[in-house]
Amino acid sequence: MEISRFFNIEAEVNILGAVFRDNNVLCSITDFLRSDDFYNPRHKLIYYAAVKLYEEGKPIDVVSLCEKLGISLVEAGGVSYLSELYSSSLPSHKASYYGEIIKEKANIRRLMDLLENEKEKVKSKDKSCDEIMDRMLGGFNREEFIILAARPSMGKTAMALNLALNAALREKAKVAFFNLEMGKNQIIERALSILGEINCRDIKKGSLSDEDWIKVMKASRSLSGSSLYIYDKVFSLRGSKNECKRLKIQKGLDIVIIDYLQLINSEERAENRNIDISKISRELKLLAKELDVTVIALSQLSRAPEGRINHRPMLSDLRESGSLEQDADVVMFLYRDAYYNRDTEDKDVIENIIAKNRNGQVGIVKLKWFPQYQRVE
Repeated sequence: MEISRFFNIEAEVNILGAVFRDNNVLCSITDFLRSDDFYNPRHKLIYYAAVKLYEEGKPIDVVSLCEKLGISLVEAGGVSYLSELYSSSLPSHKASYYGEIIKEKANIRRLMDLLENEKEKVKSKDKSCDEIMDRMLGGFNREEFIILAARPSMGKTAMALNLALNAALREKAKVAFFNLEMGKNQIIERALSILGEINCRDIKKGSLSDEDWIKVMKASRSLSGSSLYIYDKVFSLRGSKNECKRLKIQKGLDIVIIDYLQLINSEERAENRNIDISKISRELKLLAKELDVTVIALSQLSRAPEGRINHRPMLSDLRESGSLEQDADVVMFLYRDAYYNRDTEDKDVIENIIAKNRNGQVGIVKLKWFPQYQRVE
């Protein structure tokens, strides 16, 4: 029997066989299983005819099905195929189980059809992402060390994860994502929210509609099929470097993202944290060159923006070490005016402030922010 992620012919044959064995099994499956849930065209016709006979209070067997199918009998496989199903009838107590399999496969096919119908819309979205990336940096360059910094609650992790997913799924890049603050499951929940455009809180609670579950399934398959590698148990600089080198050799590596820099443990304790951060910054820059990858390190900012009328960050706000500005090829700040000003016109906007760009332009790129999905466009 042929089985795939989109259909299960064996389950379809088994459930029709169960109906032949005990007509009453239809009572437990007709409330959720429809004829158009079947993949095989023959099985659609046979199940539809069987349900009609059941609703009319008539027995379901080869003779009655032939009569009910009428001119569609040949299309349904003829008498020989009905007889084959009848002779291979299986225990009826598994009918609901088979029905659930068929329904799940049907939902996956419907989702794929929906995605196909929305193809032009998706292409338009991808194009806008391309334009944003071009406006931001002209794309990420290998051997570059990039700092992405912001005050708390500006969306650093969300932005980093959006960049990681965009690179891994659209560009087919191999991305190592080190998160030192959140667990792997939390990161995956956020990724599913971003990809499926599902409220992150609903995913966390498990309170999802049928439509949302389908979106989660699709997002999960995309995520598992990508080359995004998430690490949540590596806290040292040496450990991060070793994992990157191992990944580079075994599977290849294009982008490294570290969330966030101030949480990295340095093996050699310096006199103060500034020296530690300087050492970590320098090591990450060298790692980018050694492995021929892009390294993006998230960073906290000092409290200085809070004391200014204009809360937008500046290079002088980089926390704990001026070497971050010196080592970085690119420094980007995130700013959400809605966090400070309730009456702002930019309520759902994240400003990506490119304050330093060694090989390109500086400026501000305004991005659409969907907080319920943790999504940036």
